[in-house]
Amino acid sequence: MLPRNSKSTRSVAATAKAVSFVPFLLGLLGLVAACSRKTPEPESRPEVTRTAPSAPPVASTPPKRLAPKLVWPDPPGWTRGEPGPMRVATYRVPGPKEQDAEMSVSHFPGGSGGGIEANFDRWIGQFEGRHAEPVKSQRTQGIMPANVLEIAHGTFRPMQGEPKPGQALVGAIVEAPDGPWFFKLTGPEKTVAKAKPAFFEMLDAVGMQAE
Repeated sequence: MLPRNSKSTRSVAATAKAVSFVPFLLGLLGLVAACSRKTPEPESRPEVTRTAPSAPPVASTPPKRLAPKLVWPDPPGWTRGEPGPMRVATYRVPGPKEQDAEMSVSHFPGGSGGGIEANFDRWIGQFEGRHAEPVKSQRTQGIMPANVLEIAHGTFRPMQGEPKPGQALVGAIVEAPDGPWFFKLTGPEKTVAKAKPAFFEMLDAVGMQAE
């Protein structure tokens, strides 16, 4: 037999149990509500494309221009040899009975070869004793003027060797843009006299050509 207050006791216990369940239920409902909320999506912003700064234009290097050089035709029958230490070219000019003459071509950049009159005096000084009167002239038939010196006969002393009688000289100094060029024909009188027309034809055809 239960005590009198058993019913009320059970009622109080049930009420207390129900009361204690309320916070749990409220918490569960809050959790469900929180989970059911949608997370707001971040605001979309237009994508900005960044362009890399353009490189400064590269200055183009102009092609290097080579300085033009003096050119001339080889006279027919003349044999061109190898250049020497002070010569751009050396020609053998055939003559009768092996009386060959020689023509040299020299150039000294920067005008180090000296002036026209100084070279003419030096060429004249290579003749010893009595010799023909030097004749000076200027040719303008070509694109560049040429100063000419002629000595028809005399005893000529070459740079190397013994003096030779019966020699002649026809020399020319061409005034080119890169300085004077020296053309010097020397040898036996008859050979030089015969070669003189070909020498002047070559001189009138002197020109400049790009390398």
